[in-house]
Amino acid sequence: MKTRRLYRILLLLTVLLSFGFGVSAFADHIEIADRQWAATVRDARRVDSLTLETIDLGTNTLTPAARIKFAAIAEEQVQIWGDTILEGDYQAENRVQIDSIEMVVLNSVVIGYRIVYSSVALDTSNCDANKDFTECTTGRIVEATFVSLSLDSWIRDDQQLAEFVSP
Repeated sequence: MKTRRLYRILLLLTVLLSFGFGVSAFADHIEIADRQWAATVRDARRVDSLTLETIDLGTNTLTPAARIKFAAIAEEQVQIWGDTILEGDYQAENRVQIDSIEMVVLNSVVIGYRIVYSSVALDTSNCDANKDFTECTTGRIVEATFVSLSLDSWIRDDQQLAEFVSP
């Protein structure tokens, strides 16, 4: 009896939290030690006080482990697209690429990274998707995520959520 009641309470809390925080809360991954970092990034982004400095991906400034971690984060982040942008008139390939990695700077201090990632996609709103897709508009779905310096936490950039971009 107590187990059923506890289960119902947990289910209710899960539903309430999903409505209260919206979809983006489930795309974020914040370790307890990085909660202040996430709050700082969100607050600074809202008031436009972050500086983004692009890292040259052709150089060896990033370790192979960091590059692998960024790719894994991007792969995880695009999983939310199935419940967001891909529920509309878009179809995306499975392959995700890192378009850029930027250092996130606040008050002259590097506080993390921002990765921009994308996937080839089709806009099927003006074509016959049941045919051969040749009339569909080709583009990319692009999104960005902030990543902590430890690479253990990440939050989507609310100013660059997934969007279809045509050439």
